[in-house]
Amino acid sequence: MKYFVFLGIVLAATAAMADGFAVNKILGRGMNLGNMLDAPSEGEWGVSLDSAYFPLIKSKGFTSVRIPVRWSTAARMDTAAPYAIHPAFFARVKWAVDQALKNGLAAVVNVHHYNELFEDPDGQHDRFVAIWKQAAPLFRNYSDSLVFEVLNEPNTKLTISKWNSLLRETLDTIRRSNPTRAVIVGTAEWGGMGCLSALNLPKNDRNIILSVHYYLPFTFTHQKASWVKGSALWDVAWTGDYFEKKSIADDFEYVAQYARENGLPVNIGEFGANKEADMGSRARWTAYCARLFERMGFSWCYWEFCSNFGIYDPDAKKFRDTLVRALISKDTSVLKAAPQPLKTRASLLQNGNFSLGRQHWSLAAPSGRATDTVISGVYRLSILDPGPFSYGIQLIQGNFTLDKGARYMLSFDAWSARPKTMGAKVQDMEFHSSYMVYKSIPLTPKRRHFFKVFTMAQTRKDCRVCFDAGGSDTIGVNIANVALCPLDFPLKK
Repeated sequence: MKYFVFLGIVLAATAAMADGFAVNKILGRGMNLGNMLDAPSEGEWGVSLDSAYFPLIKSKGFTSVRIPVRWSTAARMDTAAPYAIHPAFFARVKWAVDQALKNGLAAVVNVHHYNELFEDPDGQHDRFVAIWKQAAPLFRNYSDSLVFEVLNEPNTKLTISKWNSLLRETLDTIRRSNPTRAVIVGTAEWGGMGCLSALNLPKNDRNIILSVHYYLPFTFTHQKASWVKGSALWDVAWTGDYFEKKSIADDFEYVAQYARENGLPVNIGEFGANKEADMGSRARWTAYCARLFERMGFSWCYWEFCSNFGIYDPDAKKFRDTLVRALISKDTSVLKAAPQPLKTRASLLQNGNFSLGRQHWSLAAPSGRATDTVISGVYRLSILDPGPFSYGIQLIQGNFTLDKGARYMLSFDAWSARPKTMGAKVQDMEFHSSYMVYKSIPLTPKRRHFFKVFTMAQTRKDCRVCFDAGGSDTIGVNIANVALCPLDFPLKK
């Protein structure tokens, strides 16, 4: 009898651990081992896995690692059915997981940089599913401290609807061998929060963790990043003033609301600022994000350990302590932000109140269908077909000049007949580099006022304001009182 009582206790504890919320707490404060196994070949991007990294990460107070894995190269996985993963690479991934668990770190293993799938989701469908048909059974007997992540940042031709379909099939594949393992799931269109409302998750799976990636303001986090077109001209500080903090807090209040409504734990799978930003700004932004995530009950995983965003210098074999302190801290005072007086100048937009009807505005629907009317100063957008992308239906006004180092505020009223999200951005028309992104504006039947403050990273004479309303549903959108105003306190380094 004592044996069966003991067994019951063990099974009950295991079931509790398998719940997504419990596992998310174990993930806690995480570190991405980026640019290693996700490179086309390990070492090609300047860094490789090292057994010494795992105890180093643990020693600083981190509780988990995320191991991004590019399985899809021909050197690692066959390109013809049955798409066998090569044993040597399988062993390398398993070694990394074992090193994490051995050092008391939870581990997340994913499919990363599957670019072939993003360009040809139908042709690569079976090969992608084959990864999890092989990987999931390999780890079936591992503890609940190992978490699977289905796919990093679905994008391009792997549209919202295609991702929802592939996700459901892949989850079914994983559940055959790992019925209670925690599985992290991200969103279409690069894993941000813009497509949350369109994500279709099974309602009866208690072991799913929602993933969101965050790199905003993008002109700050990716300034002078060699892989981002046009970023060589970006030079942006992040001071942590009221408007900068409010912008981030507003973004994640929407994530928190979505998670509450859908009963999901949240993991911020990536966030970080590139080494080309000044260290003071990087530390302020990182500390604010980390404490905000923790206050909201999210786990997080910083991008990344020892490359372009890294907290560790692999050549000098030393930590960048300023970043470590920003990440691992109990100081919540960084969350405080006193409201600042707001002084604006005249709007750069024409007919922002729609008193002249549609004049100066254009409706574009490259991948969807919509009609529009203007009634009593309200722009009303009726969506007939949302198309596969959020940017498939757009309301646009351009060409105007924005100056480097100057601060601007985009403001507007918006609402919809039923709850939905839309996006807004300020971008240039040549490179389509976005200087302000407001991805998930939570619309309800109540008319509400929204605003975003941003700093220009470079002077552009061909900027435009763009509202994105496609990609998810046919719920119409109402927009009024749009303004893009310079502020009287430009921010410079």
